[in-house]
Amino acid sequence: MFLFENLHEINDFFTRILRKISSQYGLTFEQSKLLINIPYNGISLSELALSLGIDNSTLTRNISKLIKFDYIRIKMSNKDKRIKIIIISKEGKKIVNNIEQAFFINTKKINKYLNKDDLQNIKNSLEKLNWT
Repeated sequence: MFLFENLHEINDFFTRILRKISSQYGLTFEQSKLLINIPYNGISLSELALSLGIDNSTLTRNISKLIKFDYIRIKMSNKDKRIKIIIISKEGKKIVNNIEQAFFINTKKINKYLNKDDLQNIKNSLEKLNWT
């Protein structure tokens, strides 16, 4: 239970920060999360929905606003015309960069409680959890 509780609290902490940053750019938490999870070389709609654990309909609603902001574009796959690929635009890349910078600034205070070895151990442990 200890691991679950700690991961839950950490997730809540980072969610609060991302919500705050998102609102500064006129985005919802979900839209920001979607935007920062689009690889620069693109991803299919279904792959993105699967990786985020959301329904295609939820993804479609959030994509519509990001298209209006010109943060993303949709193109058809070269291999299969039925597959739609989400591509992040130049403006979208700027927003992602801004969100990442703001996120770094907001979480910088963590560094005064952890030394380099602590941070490296946490990074290694989180990578193991992700691969597991």
